[in-house]
Amino acid sequence: MLPYIITFIVLLILFRWADKYSNISIFCCTMSVFLLALLAGMRDNTIGTDTAMYVTDVFNYARMYRNDLDFLLYRVSGVEGGYVFFNYLTVLLTDSLNGYLFIAHGIMITMTVWAVRKFGLRTFLPMFMYLFLYFNSSLNAHRQYLAMSFCLLAFAQLYRQLSWWKIGITMAIAYGFHHSSLLFCLILFFYVLVYRHQTWFDNWKMKALLVVGVIASIYSINVWLEAVIGLGIGDMKYLERYGSSDIYGTNIPISVMALTMFNYGAFCLCRRKVPKEVQGSALTCFADYIFLLCILLCGTALISTFLIRIETYFEILSILLIPYYVYFSRSKWLEYTFIFFYLFVFYMTVYVADLGDSVPYTSTILGI
Repeated sequence: MLPYIITFIVLLILFRWADKYSNISIFCCTMSVFLLALLAGMRDNTIGTDTAMYVTDVFNYARMYRNDLDFLLYRVSGVEGGYVFFNYLTVLLTDSLNGYLFIAHGIMITMTVWAVRKFGLRTFLPMFMYLFLYFNSSLNAHRQYLAMSFCLLAFAQLYRQLSWWKIGITMAIAYGFHHSSLLFCLILFFYVLVYRHQTWFDNWKMKALLVVGVIASIYSINVWLEAVIGLGIGDMKYLERYGSSDIYGTNIPISVMALTMFNYGAFCLCRRKVPKEVQGSALTCFADYIFLLCILLCGTALISTFLIRIETYFEILSILLIPYYVYFSRSKWLEYTFIFFYLFVFYMTVYVADLGDSVPYTSTILGI
């Protein structure tokens, strides 16, 4: 665990400098991305669930068929074409799996930092949350976290009211990495609805309707999955993984539930301390629904443990939303309380539970 902690501390110092000294901000952020990508890239291929499985296989196939993209796409038909094409491009730059991991995580982290900056936030607290809540998960759910980094950027672009074609390109890349990112389009659409018709949603009746609707949707998840597959958007593997407990079983995700409930509580506390114009904003109304949805979607794990990945698309927005309200609340004790809790979550999930086989960190390159 020590390599993670040392790297995280160095990065947080750089992010703090990036917030404090505008003249070196870009340099500090660039160095932070480089160091974190280096940590991810120099690990052995046994670190991370997905890395030990399809990541190594797809990259090896890309090396074997580097001169025949069509056959490569045919040979690796069970994986998203965009992800296979990304491997094909990476092989043109490096023959090393470590080189691939460095590039992939470099892109992942760059998109995350870009989203934070585009949203208008200082980098320290958002990236603290990313490092201690999501970085180790990114070593495991590889394709999905590549997709989610672009989803996060797409939301920041939407919040800043950038051109729809820019948002569309960002989401198309996310979809190429993992088809489940299509779900995030619903989140973007929901934000547009709240922004344009806030009065529809800013009441308890709509929230009650949402609770009933989400519970009903979870209960009938197989019907939804079959409809999506029927439209040709996905294939049968999604029904087998997400709609059934036969492969992954069911499990109440205590750590995820605790995190989502804490984030909702943190949001409610901060909301009371922010200026009235922020309290009554469309973003506040949207955030209220998102955190409530995160709690409700923990129930998806009762259908299949694998299905909890749907909740992650909602939860990842906390990287932007929690710091936004912390900064507006101007409450240092709240910020320090959140930091302490997120450290506790990191310790319990990564070190104690060892979720995803990311601890201990081993690297043949570094000799550890």
